[in-house]
Amino acid sequence: MRRILAVFSLLACATALAQSSDPRFDALARETAQLRRTVADQEKRIADLEKTVKMLQAAVNLVPSRIPPDTPSWQVAANWALIRSGMSEAQVTEILGPPVRVLSVVDNRTLYYPIGSVSLTDDRVTAALPPPAKSLQGVVNGPPPRIPSTTPAWHLASNWSLIRKGMPAAEVVDILGPPTREQSVTDVRTLYYGPDSSARGSFFGTITLMDDRVTASSPPAF
Repeated sequence: MRRILAVFSLLACATALAQSSDPRFDALARETAQLRRTVADQEKRIADLEKTVKMLQAAVNLVPSRIPPDTPSWQVAANWALIRSGMSEAQVTEILGPPVRVLSVVDNRTLYYPIGSVSLTDDRVTAALPPPAKSLQGVVNGPPPRIPSTTPAWHLASNWSLIRKGMPAAEVVDILGPPTREQSVTDVRTLYYGPDSSARGSFFGTITLMDDRVTASSPPAF
């Protein structure tokens, strides 16, 4: 019996040695290892995709609740998102409604709402302090419900995105409206868009043209 077991043991060792020395077994082992790595990579990608899908589904499900029709304009989150530097007081009150109090100091005015405020200098917005998110209706970063009809064309970021190199000046004016100031040096012409003819605040943009064709565009800081 012991002899039989010894023979079987020797045969097993010989088979193992033969397999280890056969290049076909080496190639099969490499392919198996590669397949395992591929499967692991695919499982990771699937897990990442499932995570992304869950995040997108969660984002889609973040539908803001209906805003009551009697909600004051200043209490709608999306309205505060419309306020931009350079807007006039009339535009602010059209969006947020009339303030409950106004404080004027020389050329500076502050419009106070029950919660939140808007600061202006020379009738142009310089800062806005919205109410806390929990005090507002709707989604803070949601799309604005409307754009005031009095908003100048050059105040809209979507209009600046339409400006392309090579456009003639006429097309620029058709999109952004007439500039507040122009400057020409030889064949180079610059169209300035700002609150007035001299201001250079944060809400200020320019279009540069050469031979009546756009060469550069510098939009305001939206």
